[in-house]
Amino acid sequence: MHTRKQERHGTRDLCFSGWHRHQTNEFLAMTDLDCVEYCYRCKEPIALIEIAQDVGQEKKWTTPMFKLATRANLPAYLIFYTGNHQTDKDAEILSVRLRQIYPLKYNEIVLTGEQYHLFLILLRTKMHNFCYENVDFDFWEIKPTEDDLTIMQQIFE
Repeated sequence: MHTRKQERHGTRDLCFSGWHRHQTNEFLAMTDLDCVEYCYRCKEPIALIEIAQDVGQEKKWTTPMFKLATRANLPAYLIFYTGNHQTDKDAEILSVRLRQIYPLKYNEIVLTGEQYHLFLILLRTKMHNFCYENVDFDFWEIKPTEDDLTIMQQIFE
């Protein structure tokens, strides 16, 4: 039996998603991969991230991303974000609820937009085995507080 799946929170172009949802039957499954963070220098993938607008939901389906992360041996995260509903240069992430999906970690950490930016930077430095003391925060044009770095230690431990 063919079931139609509805987009619940989309404000993007939904043409491809709509087309795929209404093909032959429910066994033609797919999911979009929201984010592959990678190293600018060597182009190696660093992490897989599933992104959803935070509307108070407790979970989001991440099984295919988990399986892909397992095969690629890459960390994978689920983030629920709250933004200012702007686009391009005016867009601002106000808060992020971050959960690590692979390797499995069940605690959720709430970050500010600035802390999520720091998280993305530290993903890259972790890939190259840098410790926090070796990160050139001036290069990245950020000034993390001790509290920010303590939160990051919780994520990366």
